Amino acid sequence: EGHPKYKTVTKPGFIRKNEFLDGVYPLGVCESTNSCMLVEDYISAIRIGSLGYPTFPLWGSNLGDRQLAYMLQYYSKFGIMLDNDNQQIKKMQRGIAERLRTHGKEVQIFYLDKDPKEYKDFELIEILKEF
Repeated sequence: EGHPKYKTVTKPGFIRKNEFLDGVYPLGVCESTNSCMLVEDYISAIRIGSLGYPTFPLWGSNLGDRQLAYMLQYYSKFGIMLDNDNQQIKKMQRGIAERLRTHGKEVQIFYLDKDPKEYKDFELIEILKEF
């Protein structure tokens, strides 16, 4: 508590929030699919993306306006899989879900016991079967 679990180092001038959305696309899958997963960090995005799901790291627990605008163009179904660190994160997940539903999108929130990146592949596959 009170300090970051991971630190991501980026190029100078790299702006994460609201400027663009950096996604992890499985081989052979692009924006042609209608669903995607939203996670907090890039490590979780890589883990879930490697299992066959287009996944986008939010670089935190907030969905920026430009991120939202981009995703609304391509996706109709969203899975939200944040780290569930505390009640604040759960509230943020519900807020993201409400923003997406306002635009007529289908949303599923995954309430997990630990960060997505901390699960084994077979555990994530079982969790994602619902999606």
